[in-house]
Amino acid sequence: MMGRPRGVQELTLAMLESGIQPGTHVVHDGWRATIALDWEALQMTHTVVNHRQGQIVVYDPDAPFPEELCFFTTNHIEAKWSSLKRWMRGKCGGKMPKVGAWGGYIREYQWRKWFAGPILPLLVDHTREHYSAALNRQTIEEANSAREFELENRARVIDLSVSSDDGL
Repeated sequence: MMGRPRGVQELTLAMLESGIQPGTHVVHDGWRATIALDWEALQMTHTVVNHRQGQIVVYDPDAPFPEELCFFTTNHIEAKWSSLKRWMRGKCGGKMPKVGAWGGYIREYQWRKWFAGPILPLLVDHTREHYSAALNRQTIEEANSAREFELENRARVIDLSVSSDDGL
């Protein structure tokens, strides 16, 4: 008896937890777990690019887009995923880390790609910039607060001088 393919439950949970919104159109490569997903329950539509049949780009007229935007491929994301897996294996002694640890590795990979270079100097620079911006915001808020205080007190002084003139 054939049950659900391995990975369906994990994939469903990952899609729900990742913040993918209902109404999203997902393009995938036809992995059995993605085929077996309950797309209606997830409130999503999908297109399959089946590489086993030699498909690289697929036209899907049922996709919820204008006709000229209904051509799909998975090559770009597969190339990025291949690069990420190769990098993770290098970090973990040639083996893939456990799935629960992927989030941290993916964030580090993204950070290193965005801020290419030695990590410690970049981390220090990034922290300095963030701290400087926060300090600058705080200084601006304090200056605005001081101006407001000055304007309020100036108004009180004017009120006092007017009331003292009335008494003469």
